[in-house]
Amino acid sequence: MLSKPNPASTTLYSASQELESHAVRFIMAHKSIEREVVEVSFEEMPEEVLELNPCETLPTLFDRGMVLYDLSVIMEYLDERFPFPPLLPVDPIEKAEKRLLIYRFTRADGCWYELVNTILNGNKKRGGRSKKNFERKLVRVAPSFCS
Repeated sequence: MLSKPNPASTTLYSASQELESHAVRFIMAHKSIEREVVEVSFEEMPEEVLELNPCETLPTLFDRGMVLYDLSVIMEYLDERFPFPPLLPVDPIEKAEKRLLIYRFTRADGCWYELVNTILNGNKKRGGRSKKNFERKLVRVAPSFCS
């Protein structure tokens, strides 16, 4: 049984099978944020997490008595609360371009998260199509990582 988080600490409730949980963990590591990570099962969410997050989603971040549970909201909050190193550039044009890239990865139709989920959890035929689609998208975006 989990206990309620300490209001003076940063606690991340995450699941190892949840891609968004890994994204938040990566951001927190990149920013060297001291945190407690509580691994929970997505299928059997503990009552303590359900009390904190009425949407019953992971990841769920508890910080300074506040509860956050959307990847975009968590990312923006962490970047504003822990500004160094910044996740996004200062220039508005560059920042908008990076936000579009994040949107394409996480929420657009056929986004990377959706494709990976299908590859991991779908039937072989759908998984194979998703894998080819994912590879095409990866090749198309590769130049963005080389500049």
